[in-house]
Amino acid sequence: MRIDHRWLSDVEIDKSKELTRRSRDRPRRHHHVPQMYVSRWQSAGASSRLIRMTDIDTHETELRNPDSLANAPWFYRISGDDVDSEDVPDLWFEIHMSRVENDAKRWLAALDDLPNGRLLDRELITDLAVFVGLQSQRTVRRRQGELDIDSGIRRFGAREVIGSPEVLPRVCVATGRRYDPARHDALADEIAAELLSRPLVSSAENGAQARAIESTIGLWRNSVVPHLLIQRSWWLYSTNIPLATCDEPVIYLGATQGRDSPEAYALGSAPLLAFPIGPNRLLILAGAAYHPAQPFELDDSDTAAVNFEVAAAAMRYVYERDGSDIARNITVPRRPAFDPQKAETFWESVHPPTRWSPGAGPDWPLQRWSLA
Repeated sequence: MRIDHRWLSDVEIDKSKELTRRSRDRPRRHHHVPQMYVSRWQSAGASSRLIRMTDIDTHETELRNPDSLANAPWFYRISGDDVDSEDVPDLWFEIHMSRVENDAKRWLAALDDLPNGRLLDRELITDLAVFVGLQSQRTVRRRQGELDIDSGIRRFGAREVIGSPEVLPRVCVATGRRYDPARHDALADEIAAELLSRPLVSSAENGAQARAIESTIGLWRNSVVPHLLIQRSWWLYSTNIPLATCDEPVIYLGATQGRDSPEAYALGSAPLLAFPIGPNRLLILAGAAYHPAQPFELDDSDTAAVNFEVAAAAMRYVYERDGSDIARNITVPRRPAFDPQKAETFWESVHPPTRWSPGAGPDWPLQRWSLA
């Protein structure tokens, strides 16, 4: 399913490709969390506009310029031995995201002028679904997940992967099919043949990043934005004490699997998504089983619980307004080492362990909103 939106359209993607072809500028440093977003944690009117960055594992901390945060060299470069650089300019997605971010500054600013409570402006919600959906897919963790999937398919074989009992029902949903256990093998054959017939941006050994980016773009346009727009309600909350954000700022909350399950941190599992949009403002995206309720100003206990989840969600770094004193007071378990090549099944190879052992960690916050 594709939502009708400027930044999801083929027309604007083609324009981004053409802009890339014409540009002599080749930015090496690519932000996986936009500078325009992190800058919202700068201290207004202060002499220093720096952001405090804290390594959540070591608690090492320093003040940094927003431009120096959450970036990696050539992170969105699309290249491979068999990639046609004229047809697929290597930095077009980086250019496209920068164009989205220019509009997103205005979308987030519009939220600053709105009262707390449920968002009802469908045009603004659609805009925000494009931005939040993009952010959920563009991070370091998501990239590693796409690379693990790519590697797993090559290692185990597409037909075996698609036909596994954990994968096939999900693929059926994603492709608009009804899963029928009696037709398991036939469905697996059908879908595998369909997927294998699709041309890839690259089939080369050195094209894994290109394939990962291509998958990210497809998920963003065809699955994530429709999910956020159609299956979730959008709510604005404010806080009295400061909120932090992190290098994985779309926070998954409330899954019934428990926080130790890798499956808890997915759109289809988490009934609540939290997205801090500033030091004192929070977006909540709620599934049908949850109805966020008044008061729309979180108390200090709820805010502290959300900040804990921000820190736990971080791949490595928490970002906050200088003087907030948030991250240094939060301790979460380190993420265990994970080698997907040692996994015995595809499913294991694409589900790295979480920070949490079974039963560890606090209850999910904001559970009182559940309608169940």
